[in-house]
Amino acid sequence: MTNPLITKKQINLGVKVCDCFFSCAGLLLMLYFLNGSIPPNAALVLGIIVIAAAIILLIAWNYHADNEDFPYAVLHAWLVGVIRYSVAYTVATYGFAKILKTQFAVMYSRNDTPVGSLSGFELTWNYFGYSYKLAIILAVLQIGGAILLLFRRTTLLGLFVLMPVMLNIVLINAFYSIAVGAFLVSVILTAALTYLLVLNREPIIRLFFNTANNLPALQFSFFKWVIRVVVIALSFFTIYRYIMYEKPIDFVGKWKVEKLERNGQFVNENAWVTDSTAWKCIYIEEHGGIALSPNPYVFEPARAQRAMYKYDEKAHKLNLTIFGKSKAVDSMAVMIIKKDKQHMQWVGTKGNNQFKMYLVKTPASTH
Repeated sequence: MTNPLITKKQINLGVKVCDCFFSCAGLLLMLYFLNGSIPPNAALVLGIIVIAAAIILLIAWNYHADNEDFPYAVLHAWLVGVIRYSVAYTVATYGFAKILKTQFAVMYSRNDTPVGSLSGFELTWNYFGYSYKLAIILAVLQIGGAILLLFRRTTLLGLFVLMPVMLNIVLINAFYSIAVGAFLVSVILTAALTYLLVLNREPIIRLFFNTANNLPALQFSFFKWVIRVVVIALSFFTIYRYIMYEKPIDFVGKWKVEKLERNGQFVNENAWVTDSTAWKCIYIEEHGGIALSPNPYVFEPARAQRAMYKYDEKAHKLNLTIFGKSKAVDSMAVMIIKKDKQHMQWVGTKGNNQFKMYLVKTPASTH
């Protein structure tokens, strides 16, 4: 990691601060994980200890800064080594946690919780816990990258392996409301890896920005810039074209069927138990998707009917194409009357049946 010919000038105050902070933080994280019994609310205390230790180390380093015999390069090498080894230990620990299933473990009570009630943390754990194979792949990347960090010749490769993984973890921790302690650990590890990348900026710049290939250079440089812009613009238009002609639908959301009338007769409140067409909830999705569900409590894919809809705003008419497992099996024509933001009435036909439904939008779907 450290160039043996590094000069005293290269070890500026910023390098000293990063060396002191990340080495102290790395050692404290190692002690935290090794102990295993430190309470979660000890994060603040550990943070104070890290900052205090880093300040003491920095003051001691600066105190000897004017001493020409002081081994500043050797100290820098030692501290960078501590950073590499402590980060490798912590990241590898998370990797082994995935292999041994102490991370992303199955919670049977969570499996029976409606997905809309799950927190960001629970959604994340359910998602990653669904596939043990994916967990193994993530673990291999973490453990493999950690091993590469332990050798000076492969440190840069280890950084390239770990940085995408850790950046992804930081974003997940931040936007899915993962525990504060886990978020802070991921930020510290990612910041330490970033610092190690900065120390290796010269070979990185040579690799990514100064590397020339053997292909002949093409002329018309302005035309090439036009093509570059067009490529990105086309990628945007490829997706945007699906919505550019689609008018927003103001009744998207979940609707509760207050009353269902079929062929002039009101359907019994409990008919949904045996009759899958005694709908209790209507889920109107963005971009033309809709689901008719008989269960008023949870969505049962096996009993619900899925369809695609087209809405004629002028005629207030909804045309539904109902699908089976792979193809269209039925259709519905619906007239929407007495509609406001929270209430609407459907009158329509499905096969030989005429029906009327009184719908109320659920609070969770109110825009």
